Amino acid sequence: MENLSFEFMANTIEKDCDDYIEEMPQDRKTSSTDVAETVRHFHLDWSQKTERLDKILASLMDDVSRARIQEWIRLGAVSVNGRIAREVRAKVAGGDAIDVTPLPSAQEQAYGPEKNVEFRVVYEDSALLVIDKPAGLVVHPAAGHWSGTLLNGL
Repeated sequence: MENLSFEFMANTIEKDCDDYIEEMPQDRKTSSTDVAETVRHFHLDWSQKTERLDKILASLMDDVSRARIQEWIRLGAVSVNGRIAREVRAKVAGGDAIDVTPLPSAQEQAYGPEKNVEFRVVYEDSALLVIDKPAGLVVHPAAGHWSGTLLNGL
């Protein structure tokens, strides 16, 4: 009886699957690996007054939030004159060279595959996958759960 119900489900879904399957975009303009490989270089003009590193970078990188810049500094993705800067409040002045390696956020990495997500596959064929999802396993990435989800495990 159990196999019969799976066969019925598979046939039903196979007929209507085009209505329900949504393709994930494969070609994006930038991926998280592209972002991490792009180093942005800044050389402060000599007329630049002494200012906090995060404030200077926020003014130079208006496409990035100051909170994100502060996170990059804390993670060691920013260097001043060749030395890694981990202090958000570090002072920089005219003549300083700043290199920033933008890091992808957890949200940008959320849809990547992960191997350590545990769940049991009950049935699988070309049109259907039946999963025994453990209680507490989050189904898809969202605020507060950007990794370790069922979707990441698939």
